[in-house]
Amino acid sequence: MQTTNVKKISRPRYKRWILGFFCFVMLIGYCIPEKLRIPVQKASDKDWNHQSFWHYPWGKSGVHKGIDIFAPKGRNVVASTGGLVIWKGTMGIGGKAVIVIGPKWHCHYYAHLQDYHTHWGHGYLRVRLSGLWVHLGMQQGSLLICIILYLR
Repeated sequence: MQTTNVKKISRPRYKRWILGFFCFVMLIGYCIPEKLRIPVQKASDKDWNHQSFWHYPWGKSGVHKGIDIFAPKGRNVVASTGGLVIWKGTMGIGGKAVIVIGPKWHCHYYAHLQDYHTHWGHGYLRVRLSGLWVHLGMQQGSLLICIILYLR
């Protein structure tokens, strides 16, 4: 009986390296401290209702998961934390909107912007949205909707 030398085919090492690198990047994202601020210039705690995080019913969408920050039209919007712009565009009843991913992999969604001066992948340290407020038919005055989505 003759035996043949058959080499075992092992998994390529690059797959382990990619998995390790992905885990490292995810861990680093959770280690970055998150310093939140109100995303409207010259706004205070009195410009938004702390009880309005979840409101039902809310217009066509039915529910509203986020806070409404009221301010005079023309006031600038800045990202509530440092991050990268991962999406910008128009989104249904939210109008012009921007999504920024920040520390701890939290996605910050800003809606009802009149305009924005940013682009995909724009800077980490500070994202200036320069949102000029919109007047909505269902709301009195100008407002920004700010929602933080958590990856779990």
